[in-house]
Amino acid sequence: MAKNRNAEEIKLIEAAMGVASGFIHLLVKLAIKVQLPAGTLYKLATPEGEAKLIAATEAFLAAIIEPVKPPAQAGAALLRLVTTVVVPAIKKFVVADHFRIDTSSSAKVKIGYLGDNFETQFLPKVEENVLAVELAIHTLTKGVLDKDIRKELGQDREETTLAHLYELLSKQPKGESGVLLTDGRVNIFYIKDANRNFWAAYAYWYAADGGWSVGAGSVGNPVEWDEGRRVFSR
Repeated sequence: MAKNRNAEEIKLIEAAMGVASGFIHLLVKLAIKVQLPAGTLYKLATPEGEAKLIAATEAFLAAIIEPVKPPAQAGAALLRLVTTVVVPAIKKFVVADHFRIDTSSSAKVKIGYLGDNFETQFLPKVEENVLAVELAIHTLTKGVLDKDIRKELGQDREETTLAHLYELLSKQPKGESGVLLTDGRVNIFYIKDANRNFWAAYAYWYAADGGWSVGAGSVGNPVEWDEGRRVFSR
């Protein structure tokens, strides 16, 4: 007993019938245009004629249709692990004492820009008893929103701290090579403000400003982070 066709099978059949009807119409018009002798069109139904027709059709399609990229596999990872880094415990971290614009030669970390959101949400904060942790460093494998990055990280891994962000900056104070990207692409950290709300804090080296540019954006931002940016998490 034949099984019931599902909706997808029915759509395929309908599409095939439409293509077949159009193809027959095209063949007749072509036969008329080239004045194909009467009684020869049937040869397309022979094995030899079928092979030639398929070869000609494949060549035609290859010439006019751009290759179609296969769709991304469902559940494909958004993050690719690059490495890990251990950051120390910090007893007390006063954010405003460390995140200051200073590009002088004596600056512990050259910072050339602080965004308004960062200043408003984070400068009043004091972090205490920050634990030592091994941070995981991932690269984005595609353009993606904060909500999707956070979902893949999970609630137990997403949160980092300003103390640890600054610790990493202090290892590359003048844009030296290290775990932080220094080619203009952003490094992303999910950090809570004093009211326990998450923000996407970020830092990138910007030579035109003479140092690191540091900012923060809403985790509800509808704009994607581009492929190749780095995400730091526990």
